[in-house]
Amino acid sequence: MMPQANMVGKSIKDLDTPALLVDLDILDQNIATMKRVIIDEAGIQWRPHTKAIKTPAIAHKLLRVGAHGITCAKLSEAEVMASAGIRDILIANQVVGASKLARSMTAVGSKTTMSAWAPRRRTPRSLRPKRAAVSPVMRRTASSSGNRPSSRL
Repeated sequence: MMPQANMVGKSIKDLDTPALLVDLDILDQNIATMKRVIIDEAGIQWRPHTKAIKTPAIAHKLLRVGAHGITCAKLSEAEVMASAGIRDILIANQVVGASKLARSMTAVGSKTTMSAWAPRRRTPRSLRPKRAAVSPVMRRTASSSGNRPSSRL
């Protein structure tokens, strides 16, 4: 497979699949429309879900126009985004188990806020993070939907 930088300007027949092909003008128009409707007109704090884009470069574009963070479905997606410099990530599902909690702490870094749903009364005590182990970056926050507080990793 050729590095992507060498593929710019090549024939579509030369592309190795899967390949993401984007019309940047249309992408920028769509992002501007989403910003206008969601942020400017509706006044919503926008946190787009990466399941639609799967690409850190597009996530950075969304953040530059006003998204206040991104949402990922699972830890592995969040790790990709964190390694690409995304600094505010919500994992929409619970992060359960010692190995995943350890991975989430590794992915966070000193400048990243990673949040995950973790209802205390449903999470077995043995799977809850130890407060002392994550104290520099763990804090409690209330969700906007009125649910019980969640842990922020």
